[in-house]
Amino acid sequence: MTPDQRATPLGSLSAEDLQALIDANPQIMGNTDGVPFPARIAANRINIHNALIDEQQRPNPSAARITQLGAMLAPIEDPEFARDHIATPEGPPGNPFDGLMNRQFVAFSPAGVGRMIEMIGSLHPGNKGVGVYVPGMGTNLNGSSVNHNAAWNLARLSDSPVFLYMNGELPQKLLTEAALPGNAKAMARGLVEFGKEVDRAVMDNAPGTPVTYIGHSYGGSVVGSAEQLGLRADRVLYASSAGTGVYDGPWVNKNPKVQRFSMTAPGDLIGATQSLDKRINPHGSDPDEMPGVTRLDTGYYSQSNRGSSGRNRFRT
Repeated sequence: MTPDQRATPLGSLSAEDLQALIDANPQIMGNTDGVPFPARIAANRINIHNALIDEQQRPNPSAARITQLGAMLAPIEDPEFARDHIATPEGPPGNPFDGLMNRQFVAFSPAGVGRMIEMIGSLHPGNKGVGVYVPGMGTNLNGSSVNHNAAWNLARLSDSPVFLYMNGELPQKLLTEAALPGNAKAMARGLVEFGKEVDRAVMDNAPGTPVTYIGHSYGGSVVGSAEQLGLRADRVLYASSAGTGVYDGPWVNKNPKVQRFSMTAPGDLIGATQSLDKRINPHGSDPDEMPGVTRLDTGYYSQSNRGSSGRNRFRT
Protein backbone atom coordinates (compact mmCIF):
# COMPACT_ATOMS: atom_id res chain seq x y z
CA MET A 1 0.00 0.00 0.00
CA THR A 2 1.09 3.54 -0.62
CA PRO A 3 1.19 5.96 2.32
CA ASP A 4 -2.03 7.58 1.06
CA GLN A 5 -3.71 4.17 0.89
CA ARG A 6 -2.61 3.44 4.47
CA ALA A 7 -3.66 6.83 5.82
CA THR A 8 -7.33 6.53 4.86
CA PRO A 9 -8.25 3.33 6.76
CA LEU A 10 -5.92 4.05 9.67
CA GLY A 11 -7.49 7.48 10.09
CA SER A 12 -10.93 5.89 10.45
CA LEU A 13 -9.99 3.40 13.18
CA SER A 14 -11.12 3.81 16.76
CA ALA A 15 -8.52 4.72 19.37
CA GLU A 16 -8.75 1.18 20.78
CA ASP A 17 -8.15 -0.49 17.40
CA LEU A 18 -5.25 1.83 16.60
CA GLN A 19 -3.67 1.09 19.99
CA ALA A 20 -4.01 -2.64 19.27
CA LEU A 21 -1.96 -2.19 16.09
CA ILE A 22 0.64 -0.18 18.00
CA ASP A 23 0.93 -2.86 20.67
CA ALA A 24 1.16 -5.60 18.06
CA ASN A 25 4.03 -4.02 16.11
CA PRO A 26 5.40 -0.73 17.43
CA GLN A 27 8.39 -0.86 15.08
CA ILE A 28 6.20 -0.78 11.98
CA MET A 29 3.66 1.65 13.40
CA GLY A 30 6.35 4.04 14.57
CA ASN A 31 8.30 4.23 11.32
CA THR A 32 5.85 3.84 8.46
CA ASP A 33 4.59 6.67 6.28
CA GLY A 34 0.83 6.85 6.19
CA VAL A 35 0.49 6.12 9.91
CA PRO A 36 -0.93 9.20 11.69
CA PHE A 37 1.66 11.13 13.68
CA PRO A 38 -0.06 10.57 17.09
CA ALA A 39 0.11 6.79 16.50
CA ARG A 40 3.74 7.00 15.40
CA ILE A 41 4.56 9.00 18.52
CA ALA A 42 2.86 6.46 20.80
CA ALA A 43 4.60 3.55 19.07
CA ASN A 44 8.03 5.15 19.26
CA ARG A 45 7.67 5.79 22.97
CA ILE A 46 7.44 2.00 23.27
CA ASN A 47 10.38 1.55 20.88
CA ILE A 48 12.58 3.95 22.85
CA HIS A 49 11.67 2.29 26.15
CA ASN A 50 12.53 -1.12 24.68
CA ALA A 51 15.81 0.21 23.28
CA LEU A 52 16.73 1.54 26.71
CA ILE A 53 16.09 -1.83 28.34
CA ASP A 54 18.09 -3.60 25.61
CA GLU A 55 21.03 -1.24 26.05
CA GLN A 56 21.01 -1.62 29.83
CA GLN A 57 21.14 -5.41 29.44
CA ARG A 58 24.10 -5.49 27.03
CA PRO A 59 27.37 -6.99 28.32
CA ASN A 60 29.06 -3.62 27.67
CA PRO A 61 26.31 -1.00 27.70
CA SER A 62 26.93 2.49 26.35
CA ALA A 63 26.51 5.06 29.11
CA ALA A 64 26.02 7.80 26.49
CA ARG A 65 23.25 5.85 24.76
CA ILE A 66 21.52 5.07 28.08
CA THR A 67 21.62 8.74 29.06
CA GLN A 68 20.23 9.82 25.69
CA LEU A 69 17.40 7.29 25.62
CA GLY A 70 16.46 8.25 29.17
CA ALA A 71 16.36 11.92 28.14
CA MET A 72 14.11 11.04 25.21
CA LEU A 73 11.58 9.53 27.61
CA ALA A 74 11.66 12.49 30.01
CA PRO A 75 9.24 15.43 29.63
CA ILE A 76 10.41 18.77 28.26
CA GLU A 77 9.13 22.31 28.38
CA ASP A 78 6.38 23.00 25.84
CA PRO A 79 7.85 25.72 23.57
CA GLU A 80 4.43 27.37 23.32
CA PHE A 81 4.23 27.67 27.13
CA ALA A 82 7.82 28.90 27.23
CA ARG A 83 7.07 31.84 24.94
CA ASP A 84 5.15 33.46 27.80
CA HIS A 85 7.44 32.35 30.63
CA ILE A 86 11.14 32.33 31.51
CA ALA A 87 12.22 28.84 30.50
CA THR A 88 14.85 26.78 28.70
CA PRO A 89 14.72 23.47 26.82
CA GLU A 90 15.47 21.78 30.17
CA GLY A 91 12.42 23.29 31.90
CA PRO A 92 11.12 26.29 33.85
CA PRO A 93 12.80 27.61 37.00
CA GLY A 94 9.58 27.45 39.03
CA ASN A 95 7.08 24.62 39.31
CA PRO A 96 8.69 21.68 37.46
CA PHE A 97 5.25 20.48 36.31
CA ASP A 98 4.20 23.71 34.61
CA GLY A 99 4.02 23.60 30.85
CA LEU A 100 5.69 20.20 30.42
CA MET A 101 5.03 17.81 27.55
CA ASN A 102 6.31 14.40 26.53
CA ARG A 103 8.83 14.39 23.73
CA GLN A 104 7.33 13.30 20.39
CA PHE A 105 9.16 11.07 17.95
CA VAL A 106 7.63 10.19 14.58
CA ALA A 107 10.59 7.97 13.65
CA PHE A 108 13.22 6.17 15.73
CA SER A 109 15.91 3.53 15.33
CA PRO A 110 18.82 2.76 17.69
CA ALA A 111 20.81 1.02 14.93
CA GLY A 112 24.29 2.37 14.17
CA VAL A 113 24.69 5.99 15.23
CA GLY A 114 20.91 6.16 15.67
CA ARG A 115 18.06 7.77 13.74
CA MET A 116 15.06 9.82 14.72
CA ILE A 117 12.56 12.47 13.71
CA GLU A 118 11.41 14.55 16.65
CA MET A 119 8.37 16.83 16.56
CA ILE A 120 8.83 19.79 18.91
CA GLY A 121 5.62 21.69 19.57
CA SER A 122 2.17 20.87 18.24
CA LEU A 123 0.21 21.32 15.05
CA HIS A 124 -2.98 23.32 15.40
CA PRO A 125 -4.83 26.24 13.77
CA GLY A 126 -2.99 29.46 14.44
CA ASN A 127 0.53 28.09 13.90
CA LYS A 128 2.62 30.72 12.13
CA GLY A 129 4.48 28.03 10.25
CA VAL A 130 5.93 24.54 10.36
CA GLY A 131 9.66 23.87 10.24
CA VAL A 132 11.70 20.84 9.19
CA TYR A 133 15.32 21.16 10.31
CA VAL A 134 18.01 18.86 8.84
CA PRO A 135 21.32 19.17 10.75
CA GLY A 136 24.81 18.54 9.43
CA MET A 137 27.95 16.46 9.76
CA GLY A 138 28.64 14.81 13.10
CA THR A 139 24.97 14.54 14.05
CA ASN A 140 24.12 11.29 15.83
CA LEU A 141 21.60 10.06 18.38
CA ASN A 142 23.92 10.14 21.40
CA GLY A 143 25.01 13.71 20.73
CA SER A 144 21.68 15.05 19.49
CA SER A 145 20.89 17.26 22.48
CA VAL A 146 22.49 20.28 20.80
CA ASN A 147 20.27 19.76 17.73
CA HIS A 148 17.22 19.26 19.94
CA ASN A 149 17.95 22.50 21.80
CA ALA A 150 18.38 24.40 18.52
CA ALA A 151 15.06 23.07 17.21
CA TRP A 152 13.32 23.81 20.52
CA ASN A 153 14.54 27.40 20.49
CA LEU A 154 13.47 27.78 16.87
CA ALA A 155 9.99 26.46 17.75
CA ARG A 156 9.73 28.86 20.69
CA LEU A 157 10.89 31.94 18.82
CA SER A 158 8.98 31.29 15.60
CA ASP A 159 5.66 30.23 17.13
CA SER A 160 5.88 27.14 14.94
CA PRO A 161 6.27 23.41 15.53
CA VAL A 162 9.61 22.11 14.27
CA PHE A 163 10.56 18.63 13.10
CA LEU A 164 14.18 17.70 13.81
CA TYR A 165 14.95 15.40 10.87
CA MET A 166 17.72 12.88 11.64
CA ASN A 167 16.23 9.92 9.80
CA GLY A 168 19.42 8.73 8.10
CA GLU A 169 23.14 8.21 8.47
CA LEU A 170 24.65 11.67 8.54
CA PRO A 171 28.44 11.64 7.99
CA GLN A 172 30.55 11.56 11.14
CA LYS A 173 33.96 12.32 9.62
CA LEU A 174 34.96 15.28 7.45
CA LEU A 175 37.41 13.85 4.93
CA THR A 176 36.28 10.26 4.61
CA GLU A 177 32.48 10.70 4.81
CA ALA A 178 31.28 14.30 4.40
CA ALA A 179 32.89 14.62 0.97
CA LEU A 180 30.82 11.70 -0.35
CA PRO A 181 27.28 12.16 -1.70
CA GLY A 182 25.84 8.76 -0.77
CA ASN A 183 24.37 9.80 2.59
CA ALA A 184 22.70 12.84 1.03
CA LYS A 185 21.15 10.72 -1.72
CA ALA A 186 19.72 8.21 0.76
CA MET A 187 18.36 10.86 3.11
CA ALA A 188 16.95 13.03 0.32
CA ARG A 189 14.62 10.31 -0.91
CA GLY A 190 13.28 9.80 2.60
CA LEU A 191 12.89 13.54 3.12
CA VAL A 192 10.72 13.88 0.01
CA GLU A 193 8.40 11.17 1.31
CA PHE A 194 8.38 12.59 4.83
CA GLY A 195 7.48 15.97 3.36
CA LYS A 196 4.28 14.41 2.07
CA GLU A 197 3.52 13.22 5.62
CA VAL A 198 4.09 16.72 6.96
CA ASP A 199 1.78 18.15 4.31
CA ARG A 200 -0.91 15.62 5.22
CA ALA A 201 -0.61 16.44 8.93
CA VAL A 202 -0.72 20.19 8.19
CA MET A 203 -3.81 19.76 6.05
CA ASP A 204 -5.55 17.83 8.84
CA ASN A 205 -4.51 20.07 11.75
CA ALA A 206 -3.44 23.50 10.50
CA PRO A 207 -4.57 23.91 6.90
CA GLY A 208 -2.82 26.60 4.93
CA THR A 209 0.18 26.85 7.27
CA PRO A 210 3.43 27.29 5.30
CA VAL A 211 6.17 24.68 5.66
CA THR A 212 9.83 25.72 5.76
CA TYR A 213 12.79 23.36 5.30
CA ILE A 214 16.12 24.32 6.87
CA GLY A 215 19.26 22.47 5.82
CA HIS A 216 22.43 23.19 7.79
CA SER A 217 25.88 22.25 6.41
CA TYR A 218 25.62 18.65 5.11
CA GLY A 219 21.89 18.90 5.83
CA GLY A 220 21.74 21.63 3.19
CA SER A 221 22.94 19.13 0.63
CA VAL A 222 20.21 16.74 1.81
CA VAL A 223 17.54 19.42 1.39
CA GLY A 224 18.93 20.54 -1.99
CA SER A 225 18.98 16.94 -3.23
CA ALA A 226 15.39 16.52 -2.03
CA GLU A 227 14.41 19.62 -4.01
CA GLN A 228 16.03 18.04 -7.07
CA LEU A 229 13.81 14.99 -6.46
CA GLY A 230 10.60 17.03 -6.16
CA LEU A 231 10.29 18.05 -2.51
CA ARG A 232 7.29 20.37 -1.95
CA ALA A 233 8.07 23.33 0.29
CA ASP A 234 6.76 26.83 0.81
CA ARG A 235 10.16 28.15 1.92
CA VAL A 236 13.67 26.68 1.97
CA LEU A 237 16.63 28.01 3.91
CA TYR A 238 20.15 26.88 3.03
CA ALA A 239 22.15 27.60 6.21
CA SER A 240 25.90 27.28 5.62
CA SER A 241 24.94 24.61 3.11
CA ALA A 242 27.48 22.26 1.57
CA GLY A 243 25.75 22.78 -1.79
CA THR A 244 22.57 22.77 -3.79
CA GLY A 245 22.23 18.99 -4.14
CA VAL A 246 24.13 15.92 -5.27
CA TYR A 247 22.11 15.15 -8.39
CA ASP A 248 22.57 16.59 -11.86
CA GLY A 249 19.93 19.05 -12.90
CA PRO A 250 17.99 21.91 -11.28
CA TRP A 251 15.70 22.10 -8.29
CA VAL A 252 12.23 20.85 -9.20
CA ASN A 253 10.30 21.77 -6.07
CA LYS A 254 6.64 20.90 -6.61
CA ASN A 255 5.61 24.31 -5.33
CA PRO A 256 6.19 26.80 -8.19
CA LYS A 257 5.97 29.69 -5.69
CA VAL A 258 8.60 28.34 -3.28
CA GLN A 259 10.77 31.04 -1.68
CA ARG A 260 14.45 30.22 -1.17
CA PHE A 261 16.95 31.83 1.20
CA SER A 262 20.63 31.29 1.95
CA MET A 263 22.91 32.36 4.75
CA THR A 264 26.60 31.61 5.38
CA ALA A 265 28.42 33.20 8.30
CA PRO A 266 31.68 35.01 7.47
CA GLY A 267 34.65 32.75 8.09
CA ASP A 268 32.58 29.55 8.08
CA LEU A 269 34.82 26.76 6.81
CA ILE A 270 31.97 25.47 4.65
CA GLY A 271 32.89 28.34 2.32
CA ALA A 272 35.82 26.26 1.07
CA THR A 273 33.39 23.62 -0.15
CA GLN A 274 30.91 26.13 -1.56
CA SER A 275 33.64 27.87 -3.55
CA LEU A 276 34.56 24.72 -5.46
CA ASP A 277 33.48 24.51 -9.07
CA LYS A 278 30.20 22.57 -9.24
CA ARG A 279 31.93 20.06 -11.52
CA ILE A 280 34.22 19.24 -8.59
CA ASN A 281 31.96 19.72 -5.58
CA PRO A 282 29.90 16.52 -5.15
CA HIS A 283 27.25 18.56 -3.35
CA GLY A 284 26.54 20.90 -6.27
CA SER A 285 26.69 24.66 -6.59
CA ASP A 286 26.97 27.43 -4.01
CA PRO A 287 23.42 28.28 -2.84
CA ASP A 288 24.56 31.82 -1.96
CA GLU A 289 25.13 32.43 -5.67
CA MET A 290 22.02 30.79 -7.10
CA PRO A 291 19.59 33.01 -9.06
CA GLY A 292 16.35 33.59 -7.23
CA VAL A 293 17.83 32.83 -3.79
CA THR A 294 17.60 35.66 -1.24
CA ARG A 295 20.79 36.21 0.77
CA LEU A 296 20.32 36.75 4.50
CA ASP A 297 22.77 38.63 6.70
CA THR A 298 24.50 36.58 9.37
CA GLY A 299 26.51 39.06 11.47
CA TYR A 300 29.89 40.69 11.50
CA TYR A 301 33.51 39.90 12.36
CA SER A 302 33.78 43.11 14.41
CA GLN A 303 32.51 46.68 14.57
CA SER A 304 35.01 47.70 11.91
CA ASN A 305 33.37 45.25 9.49
CA ARG A 306 29.79 46.49 9.98
CA GLY A 307 28.07 46.56 6.64
CA SER A 308 30.16 43.63 5.40
CA SER A 309 27.97 40.76 6.47
CA GLY A 310 28.01 37.37 4.83
CA ARG A 311 30.77 35.14 3.57
CA ASN A 312 31.10 36.56 0.06
CA ARG A 313 32.19 40.00 1.30
CA PHE A 314 35.37 38.32 2.60
CA ARG A 315 36.23 36.27 -0.47
CA THR A 316 39.19 37.10 -2.65
